[in-house]
Amino acid sequence: MLLRRLLLLGLMIVADAPALAVEVGAFPARTWDIRQIRLGEDYPDPPFYALAQSREGLIYAGDRSGVIEFDGKNWRRLPLPIQTAVNVLGVTRSGELVVGGAETLLLVPNLREPDRVVDVGMTVPGGLHGSGAFWEFAESDQQWCVRSPGLLVCSKADGFSAFRAAKEFGRMFQTTHGILIEVDGAGLSEVTSHGPELIAGGDIFVDKPISTLVEFPDGSQVAVVHKPQSLWMLREKDDPTRIA
Repeated sequence: MLLRRLLLLGLMIVADAPALAVEVGAFPARTWDIRQIRLGEDYPDPPFYALAQSREGLIYAGDRSGVIEFDGKNWRRLPLPIQTAVNVLGVTRSGELVVGGAETLLLVPNLREPDRVVDVGMTVPGGLHGSGAFWEFAESDQQWCVRSPGLLVCSKADGFSAFRAAKEFGRMFQTTHGILIEVDGAGLSEVTSHGPELIAGGDIFVDKPISTLVEFPDGSQVAVVHKPQSLWMLREKDDPTRIA
């Protein structure tokens, strides 16, 4: 029964694959356009390229001019020093807001004081030059990370660390045990404090981009691969096993 459900899940996702976001051009292919809410002339720049929600229930939307906060009734634009579209937003477990754009990465430590901003690019050795646009946010018990095709930036106790891709970084996945990331030319890797490290059997996915990673209560995951169409079971310390 479990295998049948997994197969059905995989077939549904594979069938929807043409509609999945693809990293091409200046902006993500998948965007959100809240048409039923009239923002007026004060907020002229939807569609939204990123969405996140705080513990307090506040919604943050990234558009072509920065970040808008919505409390369920009112909108306000955060006074961020950003001149580019916001492609990724993340709210950390400690309540910080992470804002990413093209070669731009900002951290708002306190959402009640959005004018106090940390420019992560100023603290990372070499800056963010050549990173491209940041696409995904993920968090573990030890750190949070944001990745672009060319650069992976992670928080640490005394600041931030950055890891440049030898070729390119692909999808990033948040799991119970940590953060996984696809590394072009290497395979599926775990993000450690020292950077991405190949998981057991992770090189199986060198030429098999993962569309979706589904996690189960026991901590195992099923990776859905579009080309070739297949499902793979991932268990800690074991090589991935094809199940369909």
